[in-house]
Amino acid sequence: MRLFIFLLSLLFCSQESFGTPIISDVDWIEKLTADYSIALDTLNFAAISNIFSPNATLDFQNPKIPIVKGPDAIEKILAKLAPPGTISQHTVDSWSISFSNNEHASGTTYTISTYFGKDKLAGQILTFYGLFYDTFIKTDKAGYGGWRFNTRVLSFIGTPIGNPDIVPAV
Repeated sequence: MRLFIFLLSLLFCSQESFGTPIISDVDWIEKLTADYSIALDTLNFAAISNIFSPNATLDFQNPKIPIVKGPDAIEKILAKLAPPGTISQHTVDSWSISFSNNEHASGTTYTISTYFGKDKLAGQILTFYGLFYDTFIKTDKAGYGGWRFNTRVLSFIGTPIGNPDIVPAV
């Protein structure tokens, strides 16, 4: 009878009942990529410096936007590309993550970035499709299980759709 009650409790108890959930390195890296998008959409560029390694690079593969190195430079270029009042929605999905060892990983992620017009451009959008090619390094920094972006390269797919005046810096 005790075994039956124990098995029944396993069936109906939530994961929280068993203690802290186990979060894998893959989960941390997926969260890292999602939080990058959230930081952009909330214009919280200070959060950006916490998700890149000290020697990280960001490359939009766009001649108008230089390759930038280091969290501070990355934060500054992203703030320049999305000035106050920018309204956007960045989505990421279809993660493919591989580990070369316990401290290095690489990943590919699809992204759709939509910017919404305001004022005289209200009701208009500009949408980009692309793939992020990332490398990750495990650091001793707190959060994200220690994982940070080491390189982030955006490869655009096709031509942006919509009004390019919504994001004039690109």
